[in-house]
Amino acid sequence: MSRGLTPRVAAVLVVLLLPLGAWLVIRALWPEPVAPTVAAIPLDEPASPQPSADPANQTPALRGKILDSQGNPAPGANVRLITPAAPYRVLHDTTSDREGSFAFELVAGRVRVVADRDPAGFVTSAVLETTGGASKDITLVLSATSGIRGTVADAHARPIGGARITVEGMPWTVPIATSDNAGAFHQIVVPNEATAVVVQAQGYETARVPLAQRQSDVELVVPVQLRASSTNDASLGDSVPGSVEGVVLDEQGVGVPLFTIAVQGGREPAYRPHTFDDPSGAFVVDRLAPGSYVLSASAPGKPPGHTGTIDVQAGTATRGVKIFLAPSGSVVGLVFDKQHAPLPGVDLYLGTPGSPTSTTAHTDESGRFHFDFAPVGALTVRVQRAGFQTRIISGLQVRSGATLTSNVVLSPESDDAASP
Repeated sequence: MSRGLTPRVAAVLVVLLLPLGAWLVIRALWPEPVAPTVAAIPLDEPASPQPSADPANQTPALRGKILDSQGNPAPGANVRLITPAAPYRVLHDTTSDREGSFAFELVAGRVRVVADRDPAGFVTSAVLETTGGASKDITLVLSATSGIRGTVADAHARPIGGARITVEGMPWTVPIATSDNAGAFHQIVVPNEATAVVVQAQGYETARVPLAQRQSDVELVVPVQLRASSTNDASLGDSVPGSVEGVVLDEQGVGVPLFTIAVQGGREPAYRPHTFDDPSGAFVVDRLAPGSYVLSASAPGKPPGHTGTIDVQAGTATRGVKIFLAPSGSVVGLVFDKQHAPLPGVDLYLGTPGSPTSTTAHTDESGRFHFDFAPVGALTVRVQRAGFQTRIISGLQVRSGATLTSNVVLSPESDDAASP
């Protein structure tokens, strides 16, 4: 007869089996985590390439590179996508990067690419077919042989300096050239699309030279003769004209690149204002009959500036004229003798430490004088008239927008002779 489990043994078994049963219950109720699936890449097959982040590779594009004549990248070139034939229309434009590269969104149809960079030159692509929807890559080399050079002269074969040479016929602009004192000019960048050269000079009628016979990639030589405008012909008469050359500067002595010059005096009360575009602020006003003139200059965002009286001689160029577009004031006053009688016809010269006789004035019948647009700062006035001692008044201070009054008394020369 077999013996059953004693109470003590049963109790021990219960204590040992309870944790195991609890663990089995929990294991059955809690879901087993799913292990991640890893796809192995065979070692003998490369992984698929990732899509490029470059938008030009995601969207069909017309890409290219601009090189100079030595084959080096041409950064900063103006690149335009245009219609293939006249009338030309610019579809897109951009600037080449530091590697000379550019990219345009693909435009379906027939297009051309033109690029220019001064002084490297200009280039035009062949007509490109872009109807397939696939990206295209081109390389363009700038050439400086597509320019135009020439001379500008009047009807008597006298050279004309300071003439502005532009080109027309394209829906974009190119740099402006200016003839030198010998009348010579060189327009480096002239696209093949240009239809005419336009030449303008103060006192002359505008001339247009057609470019219909121009050969591609061959520099054209153009002699230009300008006819005097009817406005200034009468003022010249039979006299040989003179000219005035100078520069327009700001208050810090830096050339003003875009400005307008007006001329007053001579045989005509006024000459038509002429606009100059020069990085150094240089200008040449020619076709001036012999006489006395005052030149004034104006520019956007700056106060106007004036010269003193300039005497122009026949056939002579007056050089070194400076016009400052800077804050200014006025100096006015009276000139008397020792008996307090007004002195007419007195010459006064207003100057600065760097320019002792920059502006001149004369007293009227009542002895009054005035200097308009006097430069701000320390000034000196020299006062002189025949029969009187010359006086120099220094230490004058002119403030911007203010008028300074200074009266002057001149002593006869006899007083100086009588002094010991």
